[in-house]
Amino acid sequence: MTVETWTLSGTKDYVGEFIDELPAKTQKKFVRDFELVEKYGTQFINMKKLEGNGLYEIRVRYNKIAYRILCVVRGATCWLLHAFIKKSNKTPLRDIGTALARMKDLDSYLVLAN
Repeated sequence: MTVETWTLSGTKDYVGEFIDELPAKTQKKFVRDFELVEKYGTQFINMKKLEGNGLYEIRVRYNKIAYRILCVVRGATCWLLHAFIKKSNKTPLRDIGTALARMKDLDSYLVLAN
């Protein structure tokens, strides 16, 4: 499986820039998770399926801060859609909405590409 970041309509790489701004040790945790996904699939990382929308949440915690990346699996690719720092128990609806909009854009692209 490959791991790719999705840029909304070919614009800014929000997930990549988010990861680049993280502390080095947090970046390493995400990179390790991505390497595990590429080698073995999603079963070996801290990943939770969100209810009813097809999104998954990759979870990394460092220095008591909860970092999240919302993603979707399409074929043999895990597409990274949106990243944020989680500050409450529930995933904020605003962040889910952002990821769903990017997922819709991704799905449209994949239909046109095939």
